[in-house]
Amino acid sequence: MAKVVRQFASVFLFLILLGCLEEKNIVQTPVDDGKIVNLEADLVHAIMDVTSQDGSLDNILDNSSCLTAMYPYSVRVRGVRVDLNSPDDIPALESLYEQEITNPNQFQIIYPVRVSKADYSIVEVSNSGEMKQLQAECVEGGEDPDIECVDFVYPVNISSLDTLNQVANVIEVYLDESFYHLMEKANDPDNSQILEITYPVTLLDFNGNTLTAESNDALTDAIESYRNSCVEGDSTYVK
Repeated sequence: MAKVVRQFASVFLFLILLGCLEEKNIVQTPVDDGKIVNLEADLVHAIMDVTSQDGSLDNILDNSSCLTAMYPYSVRVRGVRVDLNSPDDIPALESLYEQEITNPNQFQIIYPVRVSKADYSIVEVSNSGEMKQLQAECVEGGEDPDIECVDFVYPVNISSLDTLNQVANVIEVYLDESFYHLMEKANDPDNSQILEITYPVTLLDFNGNTLTAESNDALTDAIESYRNSCVEGDSTYVK
C-alpha cells in the first residue's frame, strides 16, 4: 500500500509541476504510473546491471573482468615491447601470448596504465601491487551482478522532470554508459528527477533474438529472465 501511495504522489507531483512549466518545456508523453522509475525500483538496478561496463574482452591486459583497458596500453612479451592502440589489437596479442609465453614472468604490463571500472570510473594504476588490489576486488566466474546476456537496442527515450528546478525534457539515450549514469543518478536518494521511460523498449539477447517490453514491470521481468542465462566469459586470463 505504501508503494502505491508513493507512486500516486509521484505522479500527482509530476502533473502539478508540468502545469507550472512554460509550454515550450512540457513533455507531451502521457504520464503512466506504471512507467515511473522510482528511486528504489528493481528496474533501476536491473538496468544498471545490464549497462555496467563489461571488462571481460581484454582480460589478457588486466586479468580482470571488472576492468577495461584505456588505450594506448603497453606490455612486454619476453622483453619485447608491444603497444596496443585499440581493442582491435587484442586478438593479435592473444595469439602472440599463446605462441611465446611459457612462464607468467615473461609477460609484463608497462606502468602506469589507466583502466575503467564497471561503473565507468577511470583509475590510474601505477604498479603491479595496485593492479592486484583492483583484481582482488573483482568477482569472477559469473557471480558478479552484471547481466551480459542481453543488451538494449538504442536509442531509448526517457522523459525527465526536475522537481527542484521545474524543468522537463526528453533524454535520448544512445550508449550503455549514458544509461548507466542516468540510472545511477536516479538511484541517488538526493536526486530531484522523476523519470518516465518511453515504451516500447527493445532488448537484444545473446542469440540475436529481440524482445519488446511495453511497461516497467515487463522490462524488469525481461531483464531478470536473462540473468545467468548464458556463459558470460568472466574468468581471469591464465598466465
